[in-house]
Amino acid sequence: LMAAGGYMLMVGAPVPTQRAFLMTGLVLLAILVDRRAISMRLVAMAAAVILAFRPESAMGPSFQMSFAAVIALVAVYESVAAPATRWRGNGGWLAAPLLYLGGVALTTIVATLATAPYAAFHFQRLATYGVAANLAAVPLTAFWIMPWGLAAFALMPLGLEELALRPMGWGLDVLLWIARTAAAWPGAAQAVPAMPGWGLGAISVGGLWFCLWRRSWRWLGLAAVVVGLASHAVAPRPDILVSGDARLMAVRADDGLLVLSSDRVERFAAETWLRRNGQETGATWPQHGALPNAQMRCDPLGCLIGRNGQRLALIRDALAIEEDCRIADVVVAPMPVPPTCPAPLVIDRFDVWRHGAQALYVDGGRIRVETVADAVGERPWALRR
Repeated sequence: LMAAGGYMLMVGAPVPTQRAFLMTGLVLLAILVDRRAISMRLVAMAAAVILAFRPESAMGPSFQMSFAAVIALVAVYESVAAPATRWRGNGGWLAAPLLYLGGVALTTIVATLATAPYAAFHFQRLATYGVAANLAAVPLTAFWIMPWGLAAFALMPLGLEELALRPMGWGLDVLLWIARTAAAWPGAAQAVPAMPGWGLGAISVGGLWFCLWRRSWRWLGLAAVVVGLASHAVAPRPDILVSGDARLMAVRADDGLLVLSSDRVERFAAETWLRRNGQETGATWPQHGALPNAQMRCDPLGCLIGRNGQRLALIRDALAIEEDCRIADVVVAPMPVPPTCPAPLVIDRFDVWRHGAQALYVDGGRIRVETVADAVGERPWALRR
């Protein structure tokens, strides 16, 4: 326990390491007092201790993915432990290595499925070949890299750690090669659209229901999981996005993809918008002509969009302000627009300065606007201009 605690402090005590340390300590304590070592109570106690000192960690991907994987693994191994033990006793000399490889594969599959919704929610990415990569990486780590790492610690007082660090480095080179090879396979990482918060909540509740119960009604939890997985398809998505300085805008085309005003400015915002929409790349507005699948017509001064009976003007040059204010229901411009503009809704440089980036939803005959200021809320530390 002292060694594990020292390691946790050495690596900065991130949430997964705290969870591993607490669970390891409880397992050792359970063994000392002759109690069951691995159980849901163990996971609950580790979570309770972490949340007592760092309650904000519950909202982060590290806590969510770590405990989702552990809860799912405990639930699965509670079900397969008895038949696996019987098979190992009767399976001969091949039983142990086959059970080890099967355990690696099962652990990877279960952990991947359990953490996938949280990876999709926080990062909008899913790894496809984790099982294949882990079948090679986990044995390499367990039987080569970690033993040499422990040997290096033992040799450090003698100044001979290089004897262990060199072969450990060879294993790390192979591990990185495995990672690069798996990442280079076609479709290794899939971009997925962001799901709403209530969708992740439904998945979490359904997953806990399925893992914690042991009776037949545990299967009802899968219904909540399915609802959560489908949430991104029913959640409303903005038709127009405007960055915090209005230099970057995006229009949602009829196929659901975002088309950007530029690929040179506000690249971080553009990458975030595209990633949350499940896109790797995005096209840009034409300088001249129409974009039929977005009901959009452009010239060097700006673009006009027809959407659900509303006309939206997205201005590039101040020369277009006067004309677009007369004909459009919504005017969006990266420069100040005179207060005399007769358009019902105007979003200009000063508006985004006051309220931050904005999202416009064209719903039938009305337009709904969401701003960063709306999401920040009324808090003492929130800057309200």
